[in-house]
Amino acid sequence: MILDPKEGKADIAILNGEWFITTVNDQAISFDMYKQPVISFNTEEERVNGFSGCNNFMGSYKVDEKINHSISFPSLASTMMACVENMELERNVLNALNEVRLYKQTVEGLELCDAEGKRVVTLLKK
Repeated sequence: MILDPKEGKADIAILNGEWFITTVNDQAISFDMYKQPVISFNTEEERVNGFSGCNNFMGSYKVDEKINHSISFPSLASTMMACVENMELERNVLNALNEVRLYKQTVEGLELCDAEGKRVVTLLKK
């Protein structure tokens, strides 16, 4: 079941907690407990933080009350470590998060989508 971004009142609280990032632009991320990208939402403080494959990121998220299921990450910052093997994954995760404008709840978890509704990131509750 996918909720239409225009249907019903959005409940931002469903985002709260920690999520595994399982796909980026429809590319599956192989599971590794120690290097798995994650994102955590604190809906009370409207903050987000996570791990993108090499570095930690943090910042705030923004919702547009006029657009149901709207979300964006306008000001993410990250640590600056260099990693040989996961830099491409890191770039892909951060670039995808930059494109996010909507979220959809699914049976499996959440989808973060671009402005056209195309899935760019899939999340699974940790």
